[in-house]
Amino acid sequence: HKARFFAQRDRSCACGRANGATFRGASGLAESARLAALKRLVAFEDVGYAPVTKKMRMHQGEEADAETDEAPFDIDALDSDNDAEATGADMEDGSEGSRTYTMPTRPLDDALCKRGVCTARSVRQTTSPTGWSPDDKCEGIGVSHNFLRATYRGEGKDDADAASIRTDNPIPTTGCAAYYFEITVIDSGQEGYIGIGLCGKEVNLKRLPGWEPESYGYHGDDGCAFLGHGTGVGYGPPYGTNDVVGCCWNMIDNTVFFTKNGIALDIAFRNVKGTYSPTVGLRTVGEVVEANFGQKPFNYDIEAYIREQRDELTDKIAKMAIPRPFDTMAETVLEYMLHHGYAETAAVFARDTGRAIAVDTEIAKTSERHHICHFVMNGQVDKAIEAIEAQYPTMLAENRGIVFDLKCQKFVEMVERGNTEAAVMYGQEELAVFQTEGDEYSSKLTEVFALLAYPLPSKSPMGYLLHRKQRIALAKRVNGAILSAQSRAQESILKRFVRHTTVAVEEISSAACGPSALISNKSFLHR
Repeated sequence: HKARFFAQRDRSCACGRANGATFRGASGLAESARLAALKRLVAFEDVGYAPVTKKMRMHQGEEADAETDEAPFDIDALDSDNDAEATGADMEDGSEGSRTYTMPTRPLDDALCKRGVCTARSVRQTTSPTGWSPDDKCEGIGVSHNFLRATYRGEGKDDADAASIRTDNPIPTTGCAAYYFEITVIDSGQEGYIGIGLCGKEVNLKRLPGWEPESYGYHGDDGCAFLGHGTGVGYGPPYGTNDVVGCCWNMIDNTVFFTKNGIALDIAFRNVKGTYSPTVGLRTVGEVVEANFGQKPFNYDIEAYIREQRDELTDKIAKMAIPRPFDTMAETVLEYMLHHGYAETAAVFARDTGRAIAVDTEIAKTSERHHICHFVMNGQVDKAIEAIEAQYPTMLAENRGIVFDLKCQKFVEMVERGNTEAAVMYGQEELAVFQTEGDEYSSKLTEVFALLAYPLPSKSPMGYLLHRKQRIALAKRVNGAILSAQSRAQESILKRFVRHTTVAVEEISSAACGPSALISNKSFLHR
């Protein structure tokens, strides 16, 4: 259930209209004469060239994969530009044209922590802290250096001169497992009365972090942690000029801890829930700090920390005792093999699990489907049509669109092999009749017939039609039609299990459940 996107290069080709205007292609030839001949040969009115579309510019190896459902015979393995890869069916039958299957290399995990937000979700919150707010601050603090540097500008005589500042955005909690940020003490000033931490939106900013309710702070002058009042408790070492101090809110266990110069300190606060913003407070003359909200690498390895948290969660879930009836699991695996066309593997699995007799008919149907799709994948359209008519007599009559797609593919195969005259005859006899059956057909015919107008079709704007991906897409459609003819579902039970689980995890994550933000199906499928 993956989506792979290829870069699309913007290529242009000056094209005329259907009235026979001069066409200027890469070949530099006068295309009007070729167009006129094409129109006479195919006898297809208004064949002319439509303006080159984005779709037409998708040349070989450049098109983005269309979103599709179940792939026949693990055909996703072929959905790339590497023609050396093969389907599961190719791997099993050893027939002519089969290729060596290469196990795809599993890509490295993406970073879990970006701009301080730690999550395994593919879609992240669009708003997170990016800098100190020029408005949400005490007047005793000045902001500079792209809203990252805070400088004390008060009198600094006593605690009444304290000043704090919040970030432009609060910390996201939905779909977020943890949040981390750091400050560098540029100058600790006269006394180093600097505090870092979290605070709510209504907290009084004329106080240092931790001195007010809904405020948490770690102070540099004495190393104490403050929670809701002006008396702190011993926590960590003091910090000052050139020290880098970080704050991490772990939403998995609702704790907050701090770091100093890349070293994590103990947990400072527990049961931290709600909506908070990063904050820093200053109190004496000369104090200057600069924040890092993920604009550059952190001093502390937050990525390693959050991966440890994820591994602990996945291990805990994996060790949970859940009922796993053998029959249910075996039938699910067997159904998956049959659905994807692994006929021989399914036969062995059925034999070893005592299901050989019960699935003999299903294995035979899977083999039939495999061979038909294999013909399509190899460009043998006539053999595919013959097999369909022999085994599923009513399928083509009930699927006019499949008939059209198969015939278009045969036309393309003929053009690719250089059988131009034969392709023209075939177009006249088999394809032109679709012109009046709807815009969808006529639009496709315009692109398919346009291949004849170029001396090198593979280099033309319609060259994408010759790419192997077109065979793959057609094989998927044929596979779906055969599944329907066999009264089978369009997707396997296992795929539905995975889909339902994915939705469940996303729903839990949307409820601001910290642990769910680090858990995904991928975490377990790749174990």
